[in-house]
Amino acid sequence: MNITYIASSGNVYPLEATRIRIKDANFHSWNFKVESTELVHGSRIAMFRKQSTTYEVLLIIRGTQVARAAILNALHDDFENDLRELKAGRIVWGDWYCDCYIVTSDTNPHPDVEQFTENKINIMIPSGFWMREETREFSAVTPTPTGYLDYPYDYEYDYTPTESTAVIWETESPFASDFVMSIHGPCANPRVTINGYPYVVNASIPNGETLVIDSKKHTVMMGDTNLFDARGKEYSVFEKIPAGALDVAWDGFDFSITLLEERSEPKW
Repeated sequence: MNITYIASSGNVYPLEATRIRIKDANFHSWNFKVESTELVHGSRIAMFRKQSTTYEVLLIIRGTQVARAAILNALHDDFENDLRELKAGRIVWGDWYCDCYIVTSDTNPHPDVEQFTENKINIMIPSGFWMREETREFSAVTPTPTGYLDYPYDYEYDYTPTESTAVIWETESPFASDFVMSIHGPCANPRVTINGYPYVVNASIPNGETLVIDSKKHTVMMGDTNLFDARGKEYSVFEKIPAGALDVAWDGFDFSITLLEERSEPKW
């Protein structure tokens, strides 16, 4: 499994490489905080709240003394820059990533091998979640519907999707997900329906422009133009997208959806 640290500066450090390698890490530990009311017997659970997570990681730095010093100095500068600028770095584990800060660091020469140095760090994940992005493109030209039965005869029940229904999207997420929806002009008052739930923005998008709905940030933007007030009011455009198979319907424009899947630990 490839594991990488990407600093907010853009510098990339492979953590499964010859010079820098993870020896010990607990990336698959996590916790939720219970909020409850104590009763005479037991307690009543109100909810479970996701906690921030801190991982203890031991890095092994290899090379000559000069090479190790250069690596450690570079890591320190990026670790501290993330903290000073309040700009998270990122740990990438295969398809999964989490935004993070390295909040402690302790460096010691390896006790047995002269050309090894141990660097113990604590990686703090504010959200407590790992994320993976799954993107699907949708075209103005409706493809042949899939996932339905079509008969040459008339039945009381309609076995085919409506005209605007383009696809059944079999997603991989087992949980409802935040998302980024990018709608490309030209179109007016775009409406995307997912499993019967409408995402609507009452605005015109010129040719060459893209309207972006970000459910995690609660923003509706077209370039530098804030269209938050143009969002549909009856149904929230920030409603998370359900897990599993999605019946996606629209009419006459190109758009894409990026699901922001969240998980308490990266998949093995």
